[in-house]
Amino acid sequence: MPANVYYSLLDQQYDLKIELKSLWAYLISMRDSKDSLFRENKDIFYCPAVRERMQRIFFVPSPRDFNRKSSDKVKVGLKGLSHVRLPHQLLMVSDEPVIASCSNPFFHIVSDTQSVVVPSFMNINSWYRPIIFSYLSKDATVSRLKNEPLMYVEFDKPVVLHEYNFTSELKTLINIDDESKRRGKTGNNKYVSLNNTYLETNPDHIRRVIDVCKLNLI
Repeated sequence: MPANVYYSLLDQQYDLKIELKSLWAYLISMRDSKDSLFRENKDIFYCPAVRERMQRIFFVPSPRDFNRKSSDKVKVGLKGLSHVRLPHQLLMVSDEPVIASCSNPFFHIVSDTQSVVVPSFMNINSWYRPIIFSYLSKDATVSRLKNEPLMYVEFDKPVVLHEYNFTSELKTLINIDDESKRRGKTGNNKYVSLNNTYLETNPDHIRRVIDVCKLNLI
């Protein structure tokens, strides 16, 4: 049975509608108009190894054209690269252990060739916190045309997505970053503290988050 994943995508600057879209559905829409489905034994997408992975990948299309310059003071530690953050956040939680991985779009061709997504992965059944849209850039900017993917999100098993409205109650359930700041954690100590908190998350807390998400489904 597929796992249930509850998600909300926030645009903190322009309050535009953004959502997760299926890469597999996108590929189906791009198929040869002469074929009702990918051709059996004649198409690479008929291969289960390819198809089953593509069906677990989703992408976040850009809600508008933009060009964002870096104003972030986060140190990258890599020569010639700057850190750029977008004003978007993705919040996900699942009703069983699910590893969600964020990565640079590899199937789509995007207009911006100077930046890449900072890759990450996490068990969204253990840690309810915002996933930040972070990039490394050669020219200190990140740009996209409308509907070009901002990033890919891949799950380690089949999932069913449920979108919810992010409420003030859910905001109170995200306290990891605030707690880290309150304790005066900075730099590497901050990230170690956050990771340790993730490893020690109380299952009752996650169940509470899921219950509130279910009450606010779209």
